[in-house]
Amino acid sequence: MTIPTPKMLAIFTEQWECLMGIGRVRAGLHLQSLAQIVAAYSEPHRHYHNLDHIVHLLDMLMMRHEAEPHQRLALYLAAVFHDIVYDTRSSENEARSAKVAEATLNEIGLRGLSERVGRWILMTKDHQAPDDHLDAQVLLDADLSILGMGPIAYAEYAKAIRREYEWVSEPEYLTGRRKVLSGFLARSAIYRTDSFKRWETPARRNIAGELAEIDAKLRTLE
Repeated sequence: MTIPTPKMLAIFTEQWECLMGIGRVRAGLHLQSLAQIVAAYSEPHRHYHNLDHIVHLLDMLMMRHEAEPHQRLALYLAAVFHDIVYDTRSSENEARSAKVAEATLNEIGLRGLSERVGRWILMTKDHQAPDDHLDAQVLLDADLSILGMGPIAYAEYAKAIRREYEWVSEPEYLTGRRKVLSGFLARSAIYRTDSFKRWETPARRNIAGELAEIDAKLRTLE
């Protein structure tokens, strides 16, 4: 298993209990859900899409918004559940994650948020949200924040993603990765919200650098 460090587990437990307090969920219910979430994000094939990613995502969202916590609860819950199902051999991860989120939220008494959370999770498939869905745009921007991190953090992220696809041959992986990254560069803007626009330039620089490396590797395989 990709076991989270005690520190990371403690941080996420505190974050989860905070969210459950906002939603006024009974302790017995949310502690069971906590165990299920931690187990899912500790699966052995997760090298980037693990609990560290969720903790980082929640930190970014909580630091960058001034709205009252209860007004952002659905956003935070979407962040928690958006990768709860993660199988690199499947194209249905987002749909399955949305179903898990909706079922879990219904079980713990947050039925009023489940449909919205599920809908936002589905948007993480192609990282596109309608213009009038600001919270969804914030979620997607935060999820893509790794693209604009420093070069060392970005390189570690790229290596972790490769490990998650270790079953894919090198030529196939490089070709697929190139397509994904080129898609981001082709956008008029990677980030849609004011809170994340400063990440645009470093993100494009990081992506361009990885694309150059990919192209060099592909040439050696010709």
